[in-house]
Amino acid sequence: MQAIIDFFKNESDNTLVEFLKTALVTLIVMVLVVNIINLIFKSVEKSAARRGAHPTAAKILKYILLGLVYIAAFAEIISAIPALGNFLKTLLAGSGIAAVIITVAAQEPIGNLVSGLLIFASKPFKAGDIIRYVEKDISGVVEEINLRHTVIRTFENKRFIVPNNTFNKYPIENANYNGDKICMLLDFAITYESDAVLAMQIISDVVVMHPDFCDNRTYADITNGMPPVRTAVVKFSESAVIIRAWIWAANMGASISLKSDVLLGVQLRFAEAGIRIAYPHTTVIIDKEK
Repeated sequence: MQAIIDFFKNESDNTLVEFLKTALVTLIVMVLVVNIINLIFKSVEKSAARRGAHPTAAKILKYILLGLVYIAAFAEIISAIPALGNFLKTLLAGSGIAAVIITVAAQEPIGNLVSGLLIFASKPFKAGDIIRYVEKDISGVVEEINLRHTVIRTFENKRFIVPNNTFNKYPIENANYNGDKICMLLDFAITYESDAVLAMQIISDVVVMHPDFCDNRTYADITNGMPPVRTAVVKFSESAVIIRAWIWAANMGASISLKSDVLLGVQLRFAEAGIRIAYPHTTVIIDKEK
């Protein structure tokens, strides 16, 4: 800072004019280049949107180019001040020490940058995927992936901003990885007095009749007589028989409405058939003689 003050105090008017000209020209060029980059990548992003693709790669490349432009402009302006220019040259000459200092200071940002590039390259998830951040139990749609962080839009329409290097430390559940189909496991608890076979048939009928149900059977499964909905008794609890249904939906969005409608439909059909849904209760027997 003192070098800058001394420069403006001691240098001649011509030197100051040259510095201002250099700074002004550099800023004008920087603004023009930035605008050109933004226009080019805006066109690229629109083209990707028309093809149904998300422009994640274009955004990452744009951020890298803009960062290089800003760094180059800053270095050009700084080098116009002799004292700071010499300091910059000295700093670059001792690049080994400078690299260590910069690496330590920027460890977290560099980690996020590298992780962002790895996410782009390996594609564990992409924009538009429905994921669950297991560590924090946060679920939502991937809205944006940039060099520093990933933005997840939760189902409550809130934005959860996660640094990219976090994804290398904890598991991520991706509902859209290698396919959009979702298999839900729904458990139904009925009393021991109820007809379990009839209950499983009712569950299957309700699921199959729903428009969002997805028949995931292969041709071989159908040929071998496998039912469209798998149901089974999976547990005897203290007061209930637990029946589990494996229910497939085309995607996460369809699975939400499917689950809600199936639960309501099964409850109504159980009531009509006399099948009782179990709940915790206590039976008290009073011995009148005592």
